[in-house]
Amino acid sequence: LHQLQYRPASCDPPTGAPPWPQPIAQQLQPFGRSVTELDTNADGKVDRIYAGNRLGQLWRFDIHWSASSPPVMHGSVFADLRNVTTSRGFVAAPDVTLLESPEERWLLQIAIGTANTVAGPGANHFFLVHDNAPFALWTAQQHALHSPLTLTQMQASPAHGFALDVGADQVIAQSLTVNGKVL
Repeated sequence: LHQLQYRPASCDPPTGAPPWPQPIAQQLQPFGRSVTELDTNADGKVDRIYAGNRLGQLWRFDIHWSASSPPVMHGSVFADLRNVTTSRGFVAAPDVTLLESPEERWLLQIAIGTANTVAGPGANHFFLVHDNAPFALWTAQQHALHSPLTLTQMQASPAHGFALDVGADQVIAQSLTVNGKVL
């Protein structure tokens, strides 16, 4: 698993072109710097993106590459972690790590935390969200059928991940996972 950090201002130095075809770049723009790219099959191309928005939703995008046509990206809300009583959202990029679960199956652990997106007190959390399909590229239909994970589901089953209540503190920087430990 190869992780690349998305930088909105990045470009191909020889040509000055953006790193993505224009439709994909436009779709990612609303996420600001809360975007992490992955190459899950080690072919040198990004095929998965996780992005958090300022509403507290974690999105999953799958990119399908073809030798004969431009890449196609499908996406959906992977986890809806909004708090309707406060204005909290994601501002830092997700930290994504491939882990083996205690049940000896592979998963992607997405570590991301919330910060206040408007003035006022916030009830913020640091989340570890589990994607139990680490190597599967979802189709448009699979994205349409996916029901986003919720905080309630995460609290009910560790298979989905978990949440740490950080109160009024804010998570404004990307975490770092080393040897399975989130720092």
